[in-house]
Amino acid sequence: MSEPATGTARSGYTLLILSISLATFMAALDGTIVNIALPTISEAFNVSTTTVSWVATAYLLVMAGCVLVFGKVSDIIGFKRVFLVGFVIFTLGSFACGLLPDLLNSLNILIASRMFQAIGGAMITAIGPAMVTAFIPMDQKGKAMGIVMTLAALGTALGPSIGGVLVQYLSWHWIFFINVPIGIFAVLLGAKVIPMSGSGGSLAGFDRTGALLAFTGLASLLFVVSEGESMGWTSPIILGLSVLTILLLSAFVWQECRAGDPLLDLSLFKDKNFLAINLLLSLVFFSYAGINYLLPFYLKYIRGIDTSTAGLILTALSVAMMIAGFLSGLLFNRVGPKRLCIAAGLLLVAGYFCIMRLHVDTALVYVVACLVLIGLGLGFMVTPASNLS
Repeated sequence: MSEPATGTARSGYTLLILSISLATFMAALDGTIVNIALPTISEAFNVSTTTVSWVATAYLLVMAGCVLVFGKVSDIIGFKRVFLVGFVIFTLGSFACGLLPDLLNSLNILIASRMFQAIGGAMITAIGPAMVTAFIPMDQKGKAMGIVMTLAALGTALGPSIGGVLVQYLSWHWIFFINVPIGIFAVLLGAKVIPMSGSGGSLAGFDRTGALLAFTGLASLLFVVSEGESMGWTSPIILGLSVLTILLLSAFVWQECRAGDPLLDLSLFKDKNFLAINLLLSLVFFSYAGINYLLPFYLKYIRGIDTSTAGLILTALSVAMMIAGFLSGLLFNRVGPKRLCIAAGLLLVAGYFCIMRLHVDTALVYVVACLVLIGLGLGFMVTPASNLS
């Protein structure tokens, strides 16, 4: 981990937190604003819902494989360089997603542009929380994480509603173009307020073998999980990739155990708290992913709701998440992370149990109530779970 910047004045922390928050804001906005548009994109290119899901899946494949790599790279060359380059790539990728698919009349171009965009997304996502740890004083970390979480939830909240309006009244292309001005502002702000950090070391000794094994192994795992249901869990492709995933991730563990400067220090997992935190957050976001992807299709195709109205309904989860994220930051030092996590877990269980009962004629008030429960659970979970010790 890089050394905290001693030259950063306390008065400058607000702009620094804002710069960090923009990274989580853009990542959250991109997730929900794209999902609400998937039904419309499938109609625009005349493809099935399974095919259009690759617009989201391809992004996640690259993100999953790159986050760990760029987290390590930032320790070597510094957070600021990775952060700024990541924002530039993410912004250019967003512009390409909005412009190129229609010019070349190809969904594959959109998928390729999303993969390029994901490289930048991985760079800014990997180091956001780490910069809070590196640059923000201990007595402000809880509040800073609360602000970061609130901005992330705000992006999630604005995504469905803004996306629904843009898709219905302009076109789906604008769900990507909207990232461009935010990205430009983030680059200018980050260049000014983020301190230089890192050891100034060289990437010559970087664990390239471990990076390749991590990228391919995680991408293969995500493909199996994402496509196993549609392709069939016993299909040759899924079975073959399952075996390949086991081999690649096993080779990654072996490589990290023998590398002089490993990409991932596996000894960290001997710490029960570290292991529990990562398992907890993985399960939380794994469970949320299904809701995030499927609900737009449920509202549009099962309930026959227009895109802008569906976006407003999905906003209920995000608003609840934003409120809970802000409150968890305020309560972090008073209540403690463990109690907040337990309360959040109970809210999530209740929300998921209720949403399992959705039917064709389920009242929309009930749908909104389920989303509010899940949003509160997510909001109260992430900040304390990220700071458990």
